[in-house]
Order: sequence, then structure tokens, then C-alpha cells
Amino acid sequence: MQEPKNQPSLKRRFKSFVRSCVPANMALPIVGGSLKGMKWVIKSSDFSCFMGRYEVHVQDAIRAHVRSGETAYDIGANVGFHTLLCAKVVGAGGRVMAFEPFPRNVGILKRHLRMNAIDNVTVVEAAISESNGQVWFSAPADLHGSMGHIAEHESSGTICVNTLALDGSGFPAPSFIKMDVEGHELLALQGMRNILLTSRPVLVIERSPASFGEVEKFLAQAGYQSNLLLGDASSRSGDWLSLPLGK
Repeated sequence: MQEPKNQPSLKRRFKSFVRSCVPANMALPIVGGSLKGMKWVIKSSDFSCFMGRYEVHVQDAIRAHVRSGETAYDIGANVGFHTLLCAKVVGAGGRVMAFEPFPRNVGILKRHLRMNAIDNVTVVEAAISESNGQVWFSAPADLHGSMGHIAEHESSGTICVNTLALDGSGFPAPSFIKMDVEGHELLALQGMRNILLTSRPVLVIERSPASFGEVEKFLAQAGYQSNLLLGDASSRSGDWLSLPLGK
């Protein structure tokens, strides 16, 4: 029997209960999906993470293109939802490199790894860019949210973070890269050009409209073909799967 339309759904009631009654740092097993049963700090990120339904299209891409024993990069790892999935898929013989510049997220990411006894992930506290250095980062205003981005100007930044170019970093060569860097895509790609040309990893990238054309041109020149996973192709935004040609 369906609930009356004027009554909140069970899911909405449960979500409201969690938001209002569950302590901020409480961890419980993820409810469903590929990470069902793994421990998760409920209020660390989007509620859909706890439900196991966060960015299902990205989860599907990870399961489809990552293999046991391989190395995967999670660039813009946030608090680690996709990091956990990559770690599960690559297994004990594989490796995950998780890159995240925001200290608040890094702390929770490491907690998620400890709680779930995951030891095949290396966390690098840096923003991936075209060169090594430092840059101003705009963190959420209340410092409790998990989403931030590289600041366009020093005056709009809240903290200073390290930047890292992946070319020449010495990290294991990746077969898969997931990247969500809130508009910093082109500079991040420019810093890993040699990796793209030699290792030919599969890419899942959240793209922003501002740099879409330049990113598309860069990837085409590097020998990649891209297809929209989820988003709006007309507005040139969303999550895109880029596959290396001839592989």
C-alpha cells in the first residue's frame, strides 16, 4: 500500500531523523550498494553516501574499468567514498592513490580507511595541478561541508594548500583515474600529460563548463575519446568517461 501523498516517505523521515538526531561524528555501516556494510561517518558528506547510492554512474564506471591488482587514482577524493570502492575492487594486490587538499576531508578520509581496516590506499594531501607549489583554496564557509575548490584569487581563498604535478611524482602508474577537482581539470591534466601518453589510463572526470572546450581539445590531442556518463551535454558539464584510443 502506498503512503498518502501528504505524508513524508519513509526515506525522507529516515533522512530527517539522521540529520537531527545522529551525532556529527557517528559512524554506521553503509546501508546498500557496492560498499554495503563498510563503516561510514554518516554526516561527513552527502547523505547518499551512507545509503550507498552516491554517484552510482561513477560506481558503475569503477566496477567496469578497474581490475584486481591494478592501480587507481582518486583525484579530489573528498572523504573517500570512491576511494573505498576502488580499494575494494583492486584488492590486496592493487593500490589506490587518493589525492585531497582540504585538511578536514583528509582527516575523515583517513578515519574511513582505519575503520574499515583498508591498507592498500596511500593518501596524498595535495591538489593536483600543472606544477608543484602552493595555492589558495576556498573551503566551505562553515568548514563542516566537504566541497571546496581552488580559489581564483588570493582574496577569495581561506587556506593555503600544496599543489602537485603527477608527472615525475614517482607514484605507481595508474590504469584508472577518477577526477573531481571543481573546475581545475585542465591544469590537473596538464600536469599528468606524460602519464596519459604512456600509461593510457581510463578517465572519469567531472567537467565544468568554463574549461570544457580546452579539456576536450587536450584529451583529443592525447588520444582519448569521451562520452557523457551523467550531466547536460548542451551545457558542457557533468561526468565524462574518456577512453584511450587503440587500447
